[in-house]
Amino acid sequence: MTLTVVTALVMLVGLVGIVVPVLPGLALVWLATGLWAFEHPDRRAWVVFALATTLFAAGVVTRYLVPGRRMREAGIGAPTLFLAVALAVVGFFVVPVVGAPAGFVLGIFLAETARRRDRALAWVATRHALRAV
Repeated sequence: MTLTVVTALVMLVGLVGIVVPVLPGLALVWLATGLWAFEHPDRRAWVVFALATTLFAAGVVTRYLVPGRRMREAGIGAPTLFLAVALAVVGFFVVPVVGAPAGFVLGIFLAETARRRDRALAWVATRHALRAV
């Protein structure tokens, strides 16, 4: 009974995390579903967990494919994204909490400035990338 209450609370936190991007909402709901299925070793519980796993995988794939497609449509290539992700990782460790988003934006801006040789056009591309993400 206690594990069921904990599972429900984790799911509620996960649902809040889907709306508030600070928490890994989708992952929390998926993990809570797995915890629930482990607590109830019934075939139906594992079918629910398999369905949750399918939805989780679809959500993760969609989270990365849709912004990537939108960025390609805006003319932002893979080298720009590579630099943006690299600076986001560095920024995450240098400045906790805000370093990753700041590094991502800075990476796009620097790569597009080098590619286009015009800061105004680079800023337009950076804004397109941010809207896509």
